[in-house]
Amino acid sequence: MAAQRGDLDTLKSLIESGQAKPSDRDDQNITPLHWAAINAQVPACKYLLEQGAEVDALGGDLVATPMQWAARNGYLYVIQLLIAHNADPNISDAQGYNTLHLVTHSSSVMPLLYLLHQPINVDSRDSQGHTSLMWAAYQGDALSVDLLLKHGANPNTRDESQLSPLHWAVVKGNRNCIRKLVEAGADITARNAEGKTPKDMAVELKSVGAWKRALEEGGMNEDGIKKVGTLSEVSSTTPYTGVNRILTL
Repeated sequence: MAAQRGDLDTLKSLIESGQAKPSDRDDQNITPLHWAAINAQVPACKYLLEQGAEVDALGGDLVATPMQWAARNGYLYVIQLLIAHNADPNISDAQGYNTLHLVTHSSSVMPLLYLLHQPINVDSRDSQGHTSLMWAAYQGDALSVDLLLKHGANPNTRDESQLSPLHWAVVKGNRNCIRKLVEAGADITARNAEGKTPKDMAVELKSVGAWKRALEEGGMNEDGIKKVGTLSEVSSTTPYTGVNRILTL
């Protein structure tokens, strides 16, 4: 297919001769814009949109839009082009994923950053109640976790199993994700539907080492209690009032 290959000359010839239309669909209900988007064929996407292609056409087994196809692969320029033509990032596919979820799945930072500046709910949920922050934590993607938190993602949301982003971070065992969530105010005592805290899961999944290191780096013990400063730390920041008293006598 010309759109899939990005063969702009053939694509123009087919449409301008009337042999094809931008709105045509194949036997899977997929449009030329879908094929151009998933293959990052930006000029082909632009031409199809100029010829009247439906920007939010739903197609394929997952009943997804062209932008969702592009988002799965983190294609920033395609996403930018489609949004410039009023594509809706809030549409969900048959699995309940919107564009933000899919970009998070791709672990592509620049498209994620771009989407976080669009009118989309950072805490939007998929069909099982998972937020993008939960997905990033589960994937061990500390950079995406950081970006989502900085753009207002709630570290204490719960999915259908009452798992929080911190529970999901423990599944992967990435200490940077764990630390960033704890520093952002994640509840370390939160219990899932089985009554397990993130620490309980860390022990069960043998990621307790990452858990301890993450909290230690955040100045806490493994139970999340803030450590008291050492004597040298106290003496270096707190004046000794006894000496001050002697000097004023």
